[in-house]
Amino acid sequence: MTLTTTVCAAPNRLTIASAFATRLPELGSQGVEATRRINKKLGRQLNVTLYDPGKLAPPGRYMDPVIVGAIDAAWSTPNLLINRNSAFGIFGGPPFGLPAADHMRWLAGPASTAYTAAYEAIGLAAIPCGVIAGQAFAWTQEPLRAPGDLKTLRIGIVSPGLSAHVLRTAGAQVRASSPAALHVMALSGALNAVSLGPYRVDLRMRTHQVAGNAYAPNPLAPAYVLDLIFGLKRWRALSDTARATIRTSCDETIQAALTRQSTAEPTSLKHLAEDANSLELIPAPIASHPLAAWRSTAEKLTAANPGFAAAIADYPWPKDLER
Repeated sequence: MTLTTTVCAAPNRLTIASAFATRLPELGSQGVEATRRINKKLGRQLNVTLYDPGKLAPPGRYMDPVIVGAIDAAWSTPNLLINRNSAFGIFGGPPFGLPAADHMRWLAGPASTAYTAAYEAIGLAAIPCGVIAGQAFAWTQEPLRAPGDLKTLRIGIVSPGLSAHVLRTAGAQVRASSPAALHVMALSGALNAVSLGPYRVDLRMRTHQVAGNAYAPNPLAPAYVLDLIFGLKRWRALSDTARATIRTSCDETIQAALTRQSTAEPTSLKHLAEDANSLELIPAPIASHPLAAWRSTAEKLTAANPGFAAAIADYPWPKDLER
């Protein structure tokens, strides 16, 4: 990785590997917004550059280079780290959890210490820096009508977080990849359903052309956290001013995302409804099955990981949900 080693050697430069294509609405574009804010505030003190997947490391393989310092930082999500510690799935936005704004307040307040400690345990420092507030549960090629239909799903999702565990527990086959790759797999017949993330991504990718039946919203991801992740050594080497500026810029990016999505996402949903064969809530005969699958998943992860047990016990679950 000569490129990353050379780029990272300059103390006044910060290279960031993005887990998501930077042109992807919300998932990638919020990373672009955050880096622009940082650069504007710091001027020549720190030159921050965000790179698309594959530019600094093979797609999906950027985390270890960040830990060892070959890459300065990553634009990512806690949900991509649940195989290292399942508690990241709670920090990243658990199934049947709080709305996005409430979840971010919890993450910045009561959960802040545990979130920081979980990252430091694997050699990283992380700053919550973005959030997705709305997405579809699934776009399917055949309508969902009965509980058994979940077991027929071959569904592609963007992030292999807790939602993937829940879908597998419910009997679905799950494949994780980029939105573009999942779109191609659905066209080829390898998948019969997709969940690509924000509604604006569905509009951009024209998801209705590969799977025309949409079910929204997604109870498995009412909030989806994006964060800026640094190697601990690189983070600590930054000046106090740089660290404070990065935190402020991330806070501003989160607030801007929540404000934008409160108006943009309903508009996107309206446009999707015009294109889809159908757009509806998860049918009542099916609705209880994802919740049952989540409870089963949570029980197993609680028994296996004390960190997950602590995170799920501390989470302020919605009052209408008996976890």
